[in-house]
Amino acid sequence: MKDRLEFLEKVIQQCAFSLEYDKKNCTFLFNDTYVDLVDYESFDTTMELLMNDFAELYNMINNKVALIDSVLIYTEKIAPWFIENEIEKAANFMSVPEIFIQSKNKKIVYKDLVKTKRFTPEKLKAEFSKDWESPAPDIIYFLSLNAPIFDNYKDQQSVDLGLLHYIFVRYCRAILNFHSKLEHCKNEFIEYGYYPPIDIQSRSVYDRCTLNMSKEEVPYFIDALIELNIIEFPGTNTEELKIKRNRFIDNNFNYVHDRDKNKVVAISRIVKEYSKMKTPTIEKDQKQFSLIKELVYSLCKRSEDFRKNLKYEDPIWDHVKNQFEKK
Repeated sequence: MKDRLEFLEKVIQQCAFSLEYDKKNCTFLFNDTYVDLVDYESFDTTMELLMNDFAELYNMINNKVALIDSVLIYTEKIAPWFIENEIEKAANFMSVPEIFIQSKNKKIVYKDLVKTKRFTPEKLKAEFSKDWESPAPDIIYFLSLNAPIFDNYKDQQSVDLGLLHYIFVRYCRAILNFHSKLEHCKNEFIEYGYYPPIDIQSRSVYDRCTLNMSKEEVPYFIDALIELNIIEFPGTNTEELKIKRNRFIDNNFNYVHDRDKNKVVAISRIVKEYSKMKTPTIEKDQKQFSLIKELVYSLCKRSEDFRKNLKYEDPIWDHVKNQFEKK
């Protein structure tokens, strides 16, 4: 990222947002995407990649404060406003209707685009009543905390509005974190007269292994490797092993975005995907079977290639391979 103008254009794009109410479908959109389809977990990764771009420029040029100031012009429009107005509180979020766009005739067909709702009032209340073994996911905690203001999510529109609020808070938090790092660098120079070095973020997708699968498929794949003793973690305590497994996945892997197959996202809070596996369904079992079958097929094909090269005859292997290929 050697082009300063190109970098600033990226900053402008990330700091430009829209909150929209679709009157026709009685639901909400963030940045022209319906709330049920917004990948809010990618916000942190996006800002980390932006920080990497900033670090490249920062470490190259002499006038570092000027670079920081040119970025703060845009982040200051969101970060201080977010803190001062306490937007994390639902009542405060509801008190700024002027930031909402209202649309009557969306060209896209909502029902074709959004096949299933991320949350319905019933689903959300079921999540609230769960006895979580570990801390509840951030989104459940956040929505439960703000439930009274949204009339306890009695209808679908209030659920969607609560979800929009959470998405917007996640977005603002990511920008606030980026903004705070830049302010820290500037204050270090003003107070101590030196420029602190900025390292490339190790959590970036550049430094992580990409699993070519969706996030919800990752637990099935990793657990299959654990059950086959291909990978293992030290220790015997079951809960400790789960924590080590989750931390290992969060720290080392990316996944492929469900809808945009060209988009790679750093995994975070894989515990959420594991919590979904606690309630088995036919659909989940089918996904697990398909993933493991694909893995077995790849291994069989690889084994067959080696066998041909070695000119190795094995009647048992022939039988296994033939049985598998029939399925």
